[in-house]
Amino acid sequence: MLKFLYAGSASLLIFLSLSTPALAESSLLVAQAQVQPSQESQEEASQIEVSDQELEKFATVIQQLRSIRMESRDEMSQALEEIGLSPELFREILQAKQNPEAESDASEEELQKFDSATEELAQIQKETQSDMKEAVESQGLKVSRFQQILSAVREQPDLQQQVQQIIENSKQ
Repeated sequence: MLKFLYAGSASLLIFLSLSTPALAESSLLVAQAQVQPSQESQEEASQIEVSDQELEKFATVIQQLRSIRMESRDEMSQALEEIGLSPELFREILQAKQNPEAESDASEEELQKFDSATEELAQIQKETQSDMKEAVESQGLKVSRFQQILSAVREQPDLQQQVQQIIENSKQ
């Protein structure tokens, strides 16, 4: 099953990789899932039936999630700025902490700022997860059903097209 909500520092790396507006608007499929589905879940996804009403709800949620992610990204950028760390330095320190082979020339002060930033970003992330869950449920979908539909959309090009069409039509 695909993971819907961000997890741990992987989401921080995703945030940092999405720091340009062009990347922030990356495709629906990349933006939603952090993990590739297993062969078993891919087979299940191709068999899932999705009603037109569910697709409408799903498309609405996708648009809301994009907005939530953009707001979250902006909050995280602002938090880093207020703490006094650039996204690049934060990323460098994070990678050094996750990979013993990676090096960081960060000072003790920068490491302390990193720790503060990590706490602040974790709080923003927690709020974002709650907002995302609320967005899904506000459309009358359960998170588990949203994940099933997401899997089906990822695996069925016709569903992808339908969702994209619904989103385009809603912008007009």
